[in-house]
Amino acid sequence: ARERLREAGAPERARAISPAKPANPAAPPLLLAHTWDNCQDLAGWWMSEKLDGVRAYWDGKRLQSRQGNPFHAPDWFLEWLPDVPLDGELWAGRRRFQRAVSIVRRQDRSRDWQEIRFLVFDAPSAPGGFEERLEFCRSVVRTGPVSVHEHSLCEGVEHLRRELARVEAEGGEGL
Repeated sequence: ARERLREAGAPERARAISPAKPANPAAPPLLLAHTWDNCQDLAGWWMSEKLDGVRAYWDGKRLQSRQGNPFHAPDWFLEWLPDVPLDGELWAGRRRFQRAVSIVRRQDRSRDWQEIRFLVFDAPSAPGGFEERLEFCRSVVRTGPVSVHEHSLCEGVEHLRRELARVEAEGGEGL
């Protein structure tokens, strides 16, 4: 949605939803979701399931939190990540938020990381608009515990409501 505003040349609105400067200078400047106002037509906008996991940023060498704190993932997990920055979510599955948090906050690189997936939704430093960056993600991410998060084009409010109902019925948090 933010990308559409940017491309449409809506500078006031685009500025309002640009990433804020993080309090910690080591923190990555990530875009965050905003609540839909129930008025704007979302046809043609990208939508995806809101994952109930732990936001993570891969800078090409290090996996870190939104605040810039390191995640202590085991080497076998990090080997699946390319050497380019990626924005995503460390996720253990629907209705497993507490389990995901308990695994990724540990510092012992435990075998429990086998329960975690890193679902990528953007490559912030890749050139182009959102579609090009998403295609870039698909070109650099291999299969395994790291994958590109599914996005689909919204056909309108009814499509959005059907998709939301489906996701919630499966135990998802939302869109």
